[in-house]
Amino acid sequence: MKKLLAFSLLFVLLATGSTIREKSYYFESDKPYGEVLLHLKGGKYYCLDKTLPQGTSAIKTIYEQTELGKFHSYEMVLDELNGLSEKYPLKCHTVSLGQTIEGREIMALRFQPEKPSPAFLFMGCHHAREWMSVEVPLRLAHILAENPGNDKRIDKYLADYDIWIVPMVNPDGHSYSVKENRLWRKNRAKQQGGAVGVDLNRNYGYKWSEQGASGDPSDETYHGNKPFSENETSIIKALSEEVPIIGCLTYHTFGELILYPWGYTKTKTSFDAKLAKLAEGMAKISGPPNDNDYKEKPLSDKYDYIPMQASGLYEASGDCTDFLFAEFGTPAFTIEMGESKDAFAPPDTMIEPTINQVMEFNFYLLEEAPKEFGILYGKVTDIFKNPVQTKITIPGLDQSLKIDPGTGKFFRVLPKGKYLVSYGKDQKKLVELKDDFQKVDLIMESDQKVSLSGQIFDQLGKPAKRKLQLLDASGNAVEGTAFTERFAYTVPTGYYTIRVFRQDMGPQDFKVTLKSNIDIDLIVRE
Repeated sequence: MKKLLAFSLLFVLLATGSTIREKSYYFESDKPYGEVLLHLKGGKYYCLDKTLPQGTSAIKTIYEQTELGKFHSYEMVLDELNGLSEKYPLKCHTVSLGQTIEGREIMALRFQPEKPSPAFLFMGCHHAREWMSVEVPLRLAHILAENPGNDKRIDKYLADYDIWIVPMVNPDGHSYSVKENRLWRKNRAKQQGGAVGVDLNRNYGYKWSEQGASGDPSDETYHGNKPFSENETSIIKALSEEVPIIGCLTYHTFGELILYPWGYTKTKTSFDAKLAKLAEGMAKISGPPNDNDYKEKPLSDKYDYIPMQASGLYEASGDCTDFLFAEFGTPAFTIEMGESKDAFAPPDTMIEPTINQVMEFNFYLLEEAPKEFGILYGKVTDIFKNPVQTKITIPGLDQSLKIDPGTGKFFRVLPKGKYLVSYGKDQKKLVELKDDFQKVDLIMESDQKVSLSGQIFDQLGKPAKRKLQLLDASGNAVEGTAFTERFAYTVPTGYYTIRVFRQDMGPQDFKVTLKSNIDIDLIVRE
């Protein structure tokens, strides 16, 4: 998160004095005014390099360098994930999703069931300075592996779902935040003109480079020079294309918010009511109002964490949750943890209270998302089982389904219900999505027409007239029956059955694979 609207007013004057290594973020309306270096004199903070407009709000004092304390470094995260993998090999294993530009592994802990299953993804630390965002998914990894309370729910989740935990999406930026600049936000990729870093949560491909993202490499919300230009976002993209994710939480700080798509526009998604229901369910878990800065009534009167469409805070494009929902239908939520007074640098004494408050969000999503949503998956092929490219559309979706060009495989997360799936040339299939994981294969009819012709002979080799019928692969009659000696059809390529009716006997079937023009002789045995 970069900005929040409701802060206590900080008295600032242009003055001189000894400078200290602190920064403050100032905001005018809902747009960031910038960051300024402060110094301390007589117990008050003064602005060194800017005169702020009257009425500008501010968030106070975050040190450029802060002791790590009980927060986890990159190396510590790796050690703990590897330790869990070694101690509980029957439950989980580590997966290196790839490397950053500085050579650090982006490590996941995967809890993989025995059968193909819907997946859940829990992530932290898209933004380097948001150290708290590492702690929640890391603790979740421990709870799932160790199950200290012998929670029966956990046994069920591990048996039914493919759970991926990525505590640190941005290890390069996090390491720099720990060692050099506490407020560093982006990754560490070098840019033209000497600037460094891309805002990873503006680098995803859906609505990339639109509102709420900057084209200036020196800006904190720089979106990169193209969608998925960064190793970190490309890695998450590759994972989401391979694994059907039915639910995702990505942790950030700060603001005590539960945000859902869309973030790039105030227009609502096609399934806004479903997303809002899940978000409010998590908000109820957060407890009654405490000191949430963002007042969105009537919800602010009910919950400590406020559920809302992400663009209600501010519009931002190229965001992770928008991408996952747009491309795959994944109900994906951004959890903004912590109060404004702690901002991006809460003390480590807030780790346990924060984890205690939000940990149940993860289990709520594991429990409730499959009740509302399921995954429709399968292949689209021609009649010969070859993968084909086509457009698969479903009424109510903002875009067509994504198909793997090499295999023809597709999947889409949808609210449970009935759907009329359109594909190929005016082909339609009514599908009822009732299960968490439901397969439907789509076979495209061919546009290519070929000739099937031939002659009927009796078993002595003499031409014979018989009643016959041509059936397609589904057993449907292509044309009506005919009493003939010679036959000729012009039909699409595919699998066919020529059924010849015999006197005082059952019919005799001849199976034909029709890829090109064929002329065949049929010998009828009677």
